[in-house]
Amino acid sequence: MRQRDGDTPPEGARLRLGTTFFRPGQGSLPPVFSPDGERILVDNSDSPPRLLILDARTGRHLETLRTLSNELGRLLAICWTADGIRVACQLYGGRPAVLEYPRATVRQLEATDPAWTDYAAFSADGERVAMVDDQGAVRVWNAATGRMFARARPLTGSVQGPGVRKAVAMSADGRCVAWSVGDTRIHLYDVAARKLRPPLMGHMESVAELAFSPDGARLASGAVMDEPVIRVWDVERGEAVLELPALGSPSSPREFGAPCPRFGFIGPGARLAWLDGDALRTRDLATGAATSLPVGEVHPYVPLSASRDGTRVVAREGYALRTWNLDTGEPDPARASHFQPVRTVAVSPDGALAATSDDLGSVRIWDLAWGQDLGELPLTSAQSCVRFSPNGRWLAVGTAEGQIHLWSRGEGRVLHSFPAHAARLKDLVFSPDGGWLTSCADQGGDIAVWAVPSGKRRRLLESGAEHLTALDCSPDGQWLVAGAMDGTIRFWSAPEGRKAHEVRAPDSSVHHVRFFPDARRLLSVGLLDSDSHDDGPGQPMLQIWHAETGRLLTSRRARSHLLEVSPDGRQLLYVPWRNPALCAEDTMTGEEPRTLVLVPETESQGFSPDRNVWVTGHRDCTALVWDLARWGFAPRPK
Repeated sequence: MRQRDGDTPPEGARLRLGTTFFRPGQGSLPPVFSPDGERILVDNSDSPPRLLILDARTGRHLETLRTLSNELGRLLAICWTADGIRVACQLYGGRPAVLEYPRATVRQLEATDPAWTDYAAFSADGERVAMVDDQGAVRVWNAATGRMFARARPLTGSVQGPGVRKAVAMSADGRCVAWSVGDTRIHLYDVAARKLRPPLMGHMESVAELAFSPDGARLASGAVMDEPVIRVWDVERGEAVLELPALGSPSSPREFGAPCPRFGFIGPGARLAWLDGDALRTRDLATGAATSLPVGEVHPYVPLSASRDGTRVVAREGYALRTWNLDTGEPDPARASHFQPVRTVAVSPDGALAATSDDLGSVRIWDLAWGQDLGELPLTSAQSCVRFSPNGRWLAVGTAEGQIHLWSRGEGRVLHSFPAHAARLKDLVFSPDGGWLTSCADQGGDIAVWAVPSGKRRRLLESGAEHLTALDCSPDGQWLVAGAMDGTIRFWSAPEGRKAHEVRAPDSSVHHVRFFPDARRLLSVGLLDSDSHDDGPGQPMLQIWHAETGRLLTSRRARSHLLEVSPDGRQLLYVPWRNPALCAEDTMTGEEPRTLVLVPETESQGFSPDRNVWVTGHRDCTALVWDLARWGFAPRPK
């Protein structure tokens, strides 16, 4: 089936929430347009690293470029010309090399002494490549032959080895190289004359971004942290000629070692583009003409590049590409979907809505009838802290700052917010009637019970645990339990707030707790705590407890840490590690395992109470909706 906001889901799934278009995965290099501007080349930092080619207009994945070399370490720079693709790369041990396509050959570059190279830049035709080594020297090679014909080391500057922040840029004609090695100076090397020019000085912080204009007459530079300007230099005179304010995004915290913001020249002229707040700004350095295109919230530190005709700009944010058409103002096609892997999923009790949260805490609401995105909530969630109330009226979202927000399904907006804990929230659980909400933080050990929707605290329970990991409330509302990293599980009488008993999982931690539908038994899941390789440290373990007495009914190895109980309590539903399928097995014995449906590798999951709707979160920044009604799970016991 195909829906409005996404692309075709895999076989067996009913809907895809979001889109895989313009989602190439994690990478660090700026995207590169093909010479005709119809395709985009991006790196993917999975091991081993690879290159992906996407359609520039639709974002559809067209081709994956791989190499058979087992020495490839990091990709440093990419150049795409009419003759092919060249990639400056670092082999294991830091040796410099160039990877060429379409033949996928690796050419090791000449080096008279061992050099750990970690920053690189190409000339426009791809014939020359410059790299900065761990001694702060710049080396220039003929990319076609691998022969080194120039090397220069700055006379001044701070050089601190491979870990120092560096920047390098080469003019389009390959005649000049600019680089910086962890300080405020920009060094210039005239490749044709084989001589150093006087350094450019003016920044107050370490230089972290450099870019030549297409004609090589201007150089733009940016520094890390607290210097929110882009400086433009006249290369021939060695003077700063312009300062452009670049304040970045007011809601995005600055990251150490990142420029504020990234920038690039677009088109054949001297037109500079950068992200600033919620706008994509451009400035023609020759005429002074400036433009500002509203683009919404975009992280200002993302790599930025443009097509050669200057009409399209692409930025890399997380696992996604953001693209804009400067001529038409065409909206970003990737905006209505996650930019990071989906780590948390919650399904409404009636199976009509789903809430998803990604690595950065972005929360989106989805209509499960058509897969339509109903909007992004203006808040940031902590992982696993997104829960629907049993009556479906409220969605509770816990944040890394210790806040709880209540989103009203009827109003379609956040109506109540209140501070809950002084640390990052770890878990949330509603009472069966939806009248109160229990929360815990990842540090401190306190459990708070809140009235819904007022946010008034009803009671505070002291668990005594250093790191709580999971909460749950029994279906009859009589029991509240909390699991901890040290393997302890504590039971409270929910109506009275009285601690009843405490148990400990044998030789394992506790990361997940879930009551059975009959409210008499509790499932706990954790990881085996053992130093013996024969015992398999890190192996998932499960225990089933009698809730009223705390008696251990069974303990055994689990096939996954993602476990749920079927509505009748007779089966456990799980996705095995490295085995993409939803499986079911007998609750008490683990026998009679069977595969229900094949699924892609899963990061998170959420079920409707009747287990007829299953939503899975994935690394491709989307979620999938599966209908499980055909498996005929027995109804929940009354």
